[in-house]
Amino acid sequence: ATASVYGSNAVQVQVAHDAAGGGRFAPAAARAHPGRRTLKGVRDAMAHFMDVHRGMHGITSDQLHQAHQADLAVEKDENVHFEQAWADPASGTIYCLSEGPSAEAVQRVHERAGHKADEIHEVPLSV
Repeated sequence: ATASVYGSNAVQVQVAHDAAGGGRFAPAAARAHPGRRTLKGVRDAMAHFMDVHRGMHGITSDQLHQAHQADLAVEKDENVHFEQAWADPASGTIYCLSEGPSAEAVQRVHERAGHKADEIHEVPLSV
């Protein structure tokens, strides 16, 4: 990975959360069929993931935005949605919050966008 793929100084990119999404407190049964559409056309809750990218020292806001846009451009192919990204240019660490059917689907999006994640963690609880 290269710093040119991403973004300087505690940078954050916010993307509007899918209006039909949310579902952070959905029971396990609701997550058994991620992305399934109901009769009303509303998507069931999917799992949330936090992924980590390292080695992006000196990333700028524009670079982070470009990387995030690259994820958004291909996310639908994997039924994934990238909600937010944060960067610490000094440490070269990027964090991405997404929802999707699996960590593997999240990684496939990142790989296609040109920036494979170093770690992906499912985060089933939030407050």
